[in-house]
Amino acid sequence: MKWLIYFSLLISTGTLCHGRTNFHKLTTSPIYINTPDSSVKAYTLNAGTSTKTREGRIYYWYGNNSIHSTENGFSGRLLHGKYTSFYPDHNLRSQGEFDHGVKTSTWKTWYSTGAIHETFHYSRGKLDGAYEVYDPSGKLLLRIYYRNGARHGKTTFFSQEKSDSVIRYKKGHIVPPKKQPSDSSNKKTLIKKEKKNQDSVTVGKRKMKKDSLNPKNKKAKNADSTKRKGASQKEKKTKKKLRDIFRWKTKEKKLPE
Repeated sequence: MKWLIYFSLLISTGTLCHGRTNFHKLTTSPIYINTPDSSVKAYTLNAGTSTKTREGRIYYWYGNNSIHSTENGFSGRLLHGKYTSFYPDHNLRSQGEFDHGVKTSTWKTWYSTGAIHETFHYSRGKLDGAYEVYDPSGKLLLRIYYRNGARHGKTTFFSQEKSDSVIRYKKGHIVPPKKQPSDSSNKKTLIKKEKKNQDSVTVGKRKMKKDSLNPKNKKAKNADSTKRKGASQKEKKTKKKLRDIFRWKTKEKKLPE
């Protein structure tokens, strides 16, 4: 009984897979285009497949034995699935994928020598992620970051001789670099500081003059001076008394018995 159940399951899964492959074959058809410069192998959705277009997307479609691209619309069979183009010597030229007429996933292009030229990523028909360009020797020349079809993040121009130049973007707009203080601005700040110090010194001098001219301050100073004089005279008197007492005692000791 178990073997019968297992066998029936195998048959059902096989029929399902076969149905899926047939469905895939029915929905897409391969196309081959040959030109003097290149040849293309791609897949298109069959006629009758409904697709809603979205604004801001470029749609690639097949008609009259050539591939066309239009914005927000199409008039033929939409490209869907793997896309590959070749040079006349059958070397790879470009490779990527389409989803209902718009580019998706990772795309690559090559030089005729076979060296990588560009790599970029698409999400629902819009550039999203890093876009990189290489020279024929394989050195990285340019890296741009995209988000939802617009530059977002660093754009770096790589140079072998000079330092790399970087431009920052945010939602497709250039972010201005932060201003660094120049020598002239530093001089201006120093001059301002010196003026402030001079002003504070002059204010202090004026205050001292005012205090000296104020009669209350004069009386207070005179009172302090008189107090000091009186204290010094008292100290002198006490010191004199102590000296006299000391002398008298010494004389007493020297008297005969």
